[in-house]
Amino acid sequence: MAVTIEPMPAELIGDWLALSAANHVAQRVAAGDDPERARSDTDEISARLFPGGVPGPGQCVFQICEDGIPVGSLWIGVAESPTDWYVWSVDVDEPVRGRGVGRQAMLLGEDVARAAGAVRMGLNVFGSNVVARGLYESLGYEVTSLQMSKPLD
Repeated sequence: MAVTIEPMPAELIGDWLALSAANHVAQRVAAGDDPERARSDTDEISARLFPGGVPGPGQCVFQICEDGIPVGSLWIGVAESPTDWYVWSVDVDEPVRGRGVGRQAMLLGEDVARAAGAVRMGLNVFGSNVVARGLYESLGYEVTSLQMSKPLD
């Protein structure tokens, strides 16, 4: 199994961005966010980082490929400064999960960021995503903040 990341073709970015935004809103709502706020915040991020629907400066969207076949996507890019990068989104197709594809894609993304001058890579993961949390922790990512909530019935 050879895992690579390839720049996403420009003609696929629009559909990918729409799906990525919808998934982000759904995850935030599932975590307890107000749907309107989740949509508004997601739209603001998309507009800021994808002006005109294309990746802005410092934003990199890749197809994750296994043996040359697209099996997911990885979006990484500059966060606060050129040396601080962020994993905005990583998604591996369900049939290939659990085979190390996500791990390899993350490591390849780190190489891209490092080559661009990054010295730190951050990310956000929802607390309920135990599998992703385990992956990130095994790759050396550490908790830098923690938000908690409790429904009041």
